[in-house]
Amino acid sequence: MATDFFNRQEQARRNTGRLLVLYTLAVVAVVAAVYALARVLSVQFVEMAGPFFDLELFLGVSFVTLLIIFGGVFLAWLEFRRGGSAVAESLGGRLLSRDTRDNQERMLLNVVEEMAIASGVPVPP
Repeated sequence: MATDFFNRQEQARRNTGRLLVLYTLAVVAVVAAVYALARVLSVQFVEMAGPFFDLELFLGVSFVTLLIIFGGVFLAWLEFRRGGSAVAESLGGRLLSRDTRDNQERMLLNVVEEMAIASGVPVPP
């Protein structure tokens, strides 16, 4: 049982690394797509002819796009910095009373407590 937990924990770490690589590729793709759109629009409406790659336009578009993306990431980080309760609340979770009489809530509390003990982390509120 314990080895299964640690194997899954290692698998989660590998998946996190993959997700970071995919996120980076997605950010690069978004910057490239916004630049391509800006370049096409600049040729069409401002009549800026010339080579497709314009360093000044690319740097400006990249800066604004990255500012928007990382601004959103920063706001999410501020929200989730409050801890697991912020994540649970954002997904519609609610705090359960320890002296609940609802059988399903009682079972959920027991399962969460057992999982926390088994994994060596504190029991969440």
